[in-house]
Amino acid sequence: MKTAIFGDVIVQLPDDWSGCIAELEDKLKDAAVYTWLCEHKTWLADCFPECAQDVAHELLEVLYADGTDAMFDDMMTDARERFAAAGHKEDKSPELFYECLAVPNFKKYVHDAQEWLGNKYTLAEAYRDSLYLYLERRLEDEIISEFGKSVH
Repeated sequence: MKTAIFGDVIVQLPDDWSGCIAELEDKLKDAAVYTWLCEHKTWLADCFPECAQDVAHELLEVLYADGTDAMFDDMMTDARERFAAAGHKEDKSPELFYECLAVPNFKKYVHDAQEWLGNKYTLAEAYRDSLYLYLERRLEDEIISEFGKSVH
């Protein structure tokens, strides 16, 4: 039997929730992503580039629980620098520094600050959005399943 992990998310769902996770507030979507990745740590390998695998759990914490966007940026920069210092060449294998399954276009956010409605779109915001999109369908299915069990 699967363990219910989304109880904190489910109690915050609006009474008229349609079952579409995209309709939820970002705060609630972030809580769902964080909950899923904390419970399924092996998925972290898909969520951070090779250069950051040794600090993936810490990056998750900074990104969702106890950090700032600037702290996330600094940690990712540090991870890339340590990886390079260990002998890896960014120009020969940029994917090891910037890519993973969940966030395949990470490099464009590092070097080009994006703007959205006149506001800077931070690297951490872009990263959270990419992780959510990567997990969206899975999260929606899991939350709907748990929601159905909690109602019955």
